[in-house]
Amino acid sequence: MTIAVLFVDFPDTAAAHTTQAEAMLGLPWADDYLEAASYGALDIEFVPLHRWLRASNPETGNPFDASEEAMALADDEFDYSMIDMVLTVFPSSHFGGGAIAGPANIDGVTVPFATPSTP
Repeated sequence: MTIAVLFVDFPDTAAAHTTQAEAMLGLPWADDYLEAASYGALDIEFVPLHRWLRASNPETGNPFDASEEAMALADDEFDYSMIDMVLTVFPSSHFGGGAIAGPANIDGVTVPFATPSTP
């Protein structure tokens, strides 16, 4: 399973650290967990875009909209037809403990996305 990882911050809650630091907070844990929970049936490949994508609206807006906007901002860098899922990560310094999930439609391709809780 190939999962694009998009890092999204907001004009009023900018990330205070790198996307590499953010990724290390959860991606290794998520990879190990998902592969173990599937008894080895899943082979996860995270494909992170290591830069913060700035949403146009404040963080009080709809997180689904922020995820779709992030996908549009990263559209030139991903062929979404080759991606099984998009993981949207918000800065852990401002967000934590919440999860959202749902589909996004970019250029006529529907791709599931999820935002994980901070482990």
